[in-house]
Amino acid sequence: MRVDYLISLVFQDSKYLLSNSTELSNDRVEITSIAWALIDIANRKTLCLDQNTVCPSDLTGFNNHELEIFKSSPPLEDFLVELESKISNFIGSLDHACTMTIGPTPLRQSLHPEAVKKNIPLHKIFYSYFDLQKEYKDCYCKTHVPDYYTISKILRNLAMSRSDYISRFDIDEAKMLTKIVFKLLERGHLFREPNIINLVYIECPFPQSKSIRDERALKIRGMPFEASFYDIAKFFSGLNICSGGILILLSRRGLKTGEALILFEDEENSKLAYHRNKCHMASRYIEILQTSSSLFRDISLRFVHEQAIQSFGALARLRGLPFKCDEESICQFVSRQSKVYQGSKGVLIIENENSLPSGDAFVLFKDEDELENAMILDRTNLHERVSLQLPTVPLLNYYYANSITLTSPG
Repeated sequence: MRVDYLISLVFQDSKYLLSNSTELSNDRVEITSIAWALIDIANRKTLCLDQNTVCPSDLTGFNNHELEIFKSSPPLEDFLVELESKISNFIGSLDHACTMTIGPTPLRQSLHPEAVKKNIPLHKIFYSYFDLQKEYKDCYCKTHVPDYYTISKILRNLAMSRSDYISRFDIDEAKMLTKIVFKLLERGHLFREPNIINLVYIECPFPQSKSIRDERALKIRGMPFEASFYDIAKFFSGLNICSGGILILLSRRGLKTGEALILFEDEENSKLAYHRNKCHMASRYIEILQTSSSLFRDISLRFVHEQAIQSFGALARLRGLPFKCDEESICQFVSRQSKVYQGSKGVLIIENENSLPSGDAFVLFKDEDELENAMILDRTNLHERVSLQLPTVPLLNYYYANSITLTSPG
């Protein structure tokens, strides 16, 4: 991606202004001010620097002075349209412009969740961004990269100081970003690979061969029972969920439990998601808990279709399988007493974190009668090892490949 212009963004929200902000849940926080700067990379100059107040939809708790300012300020949707127009007046097309922030929070945790909540279409420039902290580490710390660089530490390393700026805090932050960018450009740094915010969540079978780490998997509970894949993707808007990374859990009777497992693309997205604990989905607040990758892998059944759950619900787990056995040999083993639903497609061999067979597998049966027949094989020898078949485990509500779009680019 060719980037000729950077748009640095600094947000201020209602938590910063309200005295009772500690009691304000994260999903009630709204953007109240945006400072921005337009940077010409090739000529190393600032084309525009501005700050605008944005009127939140909930004005509860603000003092009279703040209310007067908000009355003459546009809502977020109108401001974003004005911002795109102003930038276009300077550079024409926005095709080679990209946003830049301090860390992932401004776009992933502030703008995108609020835009989805208010049904605001976002321009495509808000779906990619450079994280100045990461760019600094890439430029200055190629041999040893700490987990996190604060802006204060970056300023000290660059012999810069916040005291250089004496006007309003948020526009000072935007100025500071431009100064750091110019320092990076002086060292020959190239802004080449922005972070991408996924517009679409894709429902599909999760690839069992894909290795996953525990830090990326989370469990949520307390969902409304009618919650769908769309509701979960909307709840985590701004964060990248793996394709097939939402598993809605059902009870033994095929009813939704209000729980789901979520797998994010990386540890950063997972950590940001954890901060949405106690935020609301419809009228219910959601608990977010850590879970293991092995649990996610075990129940990510790629062949279960929601519409078929009512017609079959017989699922068994085989343990102690020979590592070399495949789907066909498992079908032949089960066929001694029963019949696997959809043949070898009804067998899922579970792999470990190294993408090797774990000795476990799930087998799908058309009904409980077929499962009962198969249970006769419990503790029966399969080749040189013993196969142990367990009763039905909770099923999974699953669809085949579809995509969910949260907000369309403007």
